[in-house]
Amino acid sequence: MQIIHSTSKQARMGDPVVSDLPAQVSQEELRRTVEIISRPRRYHAEALSNQRCAQWISDEFKAFGYETHFQRRYRNVVAIPAERLIHPIR
Repeated sequence: MQIIHSTSKQARMGDPVVSDLPAQVSQEELRRTVEIISRPRRYHAEALSNQRCAQWISDEFKAFGYETHFQRRYRNVVAIPAERLIHPIR
């Protein structure tokens, strides 16, 4: 394994497309998203609420063109760009 320290590298200019993305996010939309997913939930006691939140996250990724699936026991949401999908790890 090769370890590269940031102190030995020069900073590069960021991709302008990526750099411009934060300006496209409205404060209202960001607040709505945070309110949906930031509610404190206990895994077992509020399982239905957790499932709804996971499904909402999955649906949002799908709306952006990602393939999604739920992974393993805790049903973590995994999103993969559709055009790069080979074999998702389950």
